[in-house]
Amino acid sequence: TDSLESVDISRKKVVPPDPLPVSGKDELLIMRVMDGKCTDWSRARRAAEQIRSANYSTKDFYGDLVAAFPELRLYCVVREQNGDGRVLLPSLSTLTTSASRTGEDEYQRTIGALFCIFWLMRTHLDGKESFCFGLDLDWKPRTKAHFKEQELEAEYKKRKLFYEKTDWAAIEALFVGAGLLNKVGGTHDVDRTLAMLVLMTIHDVMKLDILRPTVGCGEFGGYRNGEPIGDHDLALSYVLDTCPQALPSFAGLSPAMQESIKFTHCKLDYNMGWLVQAEAPPGALFKAFRKVVLAGAASDRKSASDIAFYFVHWFSDLAGAEAFPLQGCEKFVLKFPLHVLSSFIDSFAVVWNLGPKTETEVFEDYLVWRWNNIGNANPKLGHTPTGTGAIAKMRLVLMAQGDSAEVMRHFLKLKKADREVLSQELAITGCAMQKFKRDSWKENGGPAILIYYAPALLQKAGREDPTGAMMILCEIFRQARSLWPLSTKQEDCDKTVMVRIDVLKELQVSTVMDPRPGIHYVLCRVSTQDAQVKIVTNLDMKEIDQATQRVLQFGGDSEDHAGCFSPFGRTRRSAGRLGRVTRS
Repeated sequence: TDSLESVDISRKKVVPPDPLPVSGKDELLIMRVMDGKCTDWSRARRAAEQIRSANYSTKDFYGDLVAAFPELRLYCVVREQNGDGRVLLPSLSTLTTSASRTGEDEYQRTIGALFCIFWLMRTHLDGKESFCFGLDLDWKPRTKAHFKEQELEAEYKKRKLFYEKTDWAAIEALFVGAGLLNKVGGTHDVDRTLAMLVLMTIHDVMKLDILRPTVGCGEFGGYRNGEPIGDHDLALSYVLDTCPQALPSFAGLSPAMQESIKFTHCKLDYNMGWLVQAEAPPGALFKAFRKVVLAGAASDRKSASDIAFYFVHWFSDLAGAEAFPLQGCEKFVLKFPLHVLSSFIDSFAVVWNLGPKTETEVFEDYLVWRWNNIGNANPKLGHTPTGTGAIAKMRLVLMAQGDSAEVMRHFLKLKKADREVLSQELAITGCAMQKFKRDSWKENGGPAILIYYAPALLQKAGREDPTGAMMILCEIFRQARSLWPLSTKQEDCDKTVMVRIDVLKELQVSTVMDPRPGIHYVLCRVSTQDAQVKIVTNLDMKEIDQATQRVLQFGGDSEDHAGCFSPFGRTRRSAGRLGRVTRS
């Protein structure tokens, strides 16, 4: 298939490569998948060199990408059985990832992020137009003439408003800070641009469940020998640290550029999305970053540039988050209010306060700053909260990214037991001896619990039923806490565990609360560091392991849980409920 010339019938996607079958099972399957595959460095360097050339188009760029980087095929890996070669995962469209997307979706999203880099590197040419309006069948920026249909008029107006109102100069300044552009309106650094293209190519490959490694020996990032690494970012860090040759495009970069990628991806261990949406507690957010700052690395000119390099990577990754790369960067252009995007860019400066302030102080300052900004536009939100539930209120507003006053109204409608769960769990810092000043929750204990994709749940399911979405979070927190009882040991107070809710984040509240007959949701601890919500049938319910699994009871009245939340131990009620299930 000529993936350069073909566009699918929706005219929104590029055609992905054919599936890449693989058999067997290894601690590092990626090593065998990529064995013998090489980067075409002439095409890779051409993409980096010509990226700001008027005679080099998005079509040319895409052609060079797919020819240059063999890692793009990793999004197409499917499992074969040994011997007969039968493919168990029959097509790319059925290959699932850690975010419950298909491998094809992740491929499209990766191409979208790469296109974002391309377009923002050429805002002096046609980059802004491509970013905002997308491409036509000739791979040229669309114009008003492409939005003639009546149903597209509102969409065109929204795209045009984004084009006219976005602070393009601030984005260009970020690219200068990252060392991609040498100066505003000037030339670019080819080697650094090449490193960014490599990073954007490989950064999400470990979202594919089939590729994530297990720890070979010792411990890595809190995961023990033999445990699968559930965090896709940490899984990539493991590969970059232990077997970089498995990624030939990374291995072929200069040592300096390899260090820039490892600094931004491994050493910082920072997820900007967790900050912007208040998804994570301060320990998980800032602990590694603060160590870099305290060590003096962030004041070094190259390290400061590498931090900005990370921000460009994160910004472009989010901009390409919709799986329709030929439509432009729809995530920002159509899905985000402009003031939210401006907050994203302004948030980049938050981390520079680390060092003189603790992780918790920086996070609390950020929450207050965002609340006040939102309150200026929505006076109904009221004054910055203090006392019981203060941190929960501020975090929930940022997670929901909607009508903030309405989010607070539904929070206050929750039964007392549910409000207490959210108020307590969202105020645990994951940093020993650190507490939020504005909140009345002062108990010393851990680990903190990070519900991965809680914002996605609140933004989708919560749009129709905010109260129900918060009740779902409450039950997940309750059962996760029974798997990780609150402890006063310093090692636990300094720890955050991750609970992935991939299977829930796209569902409506009614579907979760009242699943179809024979379907149950079970929280499964997969390592000492993380757990995952899984869908379990009646037949599999008999295999529930009380030591590592909890049945999630979403459908009951929240008052049934009154007294269930016990920070320092597993509750009798939940244990009894689980026991009845396992004996059925």
